[in-house]
Amino acid sequence: MKRLLLPLFIVSLLFITACDNNRPAGPSSVAGVAEEGTVTLADIGSLHCRPCLMMMPILARLEKDYQGQAAVKFIDVEKEPEAGRRLQIMTIPTQIIYDRKGKEVLRHVGFFPEDQLRKALDKVVGR
Repeated sequence: MKRLLLPLFIVSLLFITACDNNRPAGPSSVAGVAEEGTVTLADIGSLHCRPCLMMMPILARLEKDYQGQAAVKFIDVEKEPEAGRRLQIMTIPTQIIYDRKGKEVLRHVGFFPEDQLRKALDKVVGR
């Protein structure tokens, strides 16, 4: 039995290493999500999700109020499942705020009350 453990361990380690190299980029690699040179709020959800739908009027107000200061985006994981995988979304809605350099600075899972979301966005925008 002990003779089998070392080869099994080595094979397992090789498998994990091979899979790790093919893993999608982490949350800081956001090609196409974060807009370069501006703060970006990305809301990842679905049009078939009640909390996601509750976020829609908030996103519309934020888009209007932060025009020229922050980009506000909605990503529908049903239409863009690869984006959900790339961003490592496990639960919707998820809101991600990126700074002007495209670095993720905040991730919130679930419904995000407007007043709290504004406070978080204000910090990154510099209001």
